[in-house]
Amino acid sequence: MKAFLRKNGLLKKAEIISLNDPYGATATDACIKALVVSKETERIAVGINQRRNEAGLPQLEIVTISMVPAENCIPISTTRIRGAKSTVKGASS
Repeated sequence: MKAFLRKNGLLKKAEIISLNDPYGATATDACIKALVVSKETERIAVGINQRRNEAGLPQLEIVTISMVPAENCIPISTTRIRGAKSTVKGASS
């Protein structure tokens, strides 16, 4: 993520945060403006916007991207990386 942001001149404008639950700070932080999600997690982003609406916060722009396949053609995901089934570069473990 940092390499992509740096390459596109956006690193100084972005803050990368860890999500410890499906919503993280996105449901409560008024400073967050957009959320990048995969097609598989898009429904969570919709839920986040519902929570923000209930809290009187502006809706997030939802940017949906396709997952990138690993060497074994299974999409790279944080779940697979945490489970040591894939590396961040897509190598199978």
